[in-house]
Amino acid sequence: MEGKDLALTQVEALEILAYLLSSAHGALSEEYGVYRLASAADRLARLWMPHANGEMKEFLNDLGTNMQSHAANMSVDPEGFSTYLSEVISALAEIVKKQEIVGV
Repeated sequence: MEGKDLALTQVEALEILAYLLSSAHGALSEEYGVYRLASAADRLARLWMPHANGEMKEFLNDLGTNMQSHAANMSVDPEGFSTYLSEVISALAEIVKKQEIVGV
């Protein structure tokens, strides 16, 4: 993340995003919890994306583009949404590893 007026550091934003995504995955058995968590992760990604760069910017753009449509289909394809969340969490973990971000 770049910019002097950011309220969160990259590590802080990553911690929140990782928590929201893994919580959404864990809440798949709850009726509305997963929607709220997925929506929060989507909103964070959309707000963060203009301030990110490189692989992280691409990841956030993809998340902001795809999360709502996947969440909307959860009631008809819960396994597909679970798979999507697992893939997103894995992709985020790979970015964290590649960039050697400490604290997440």
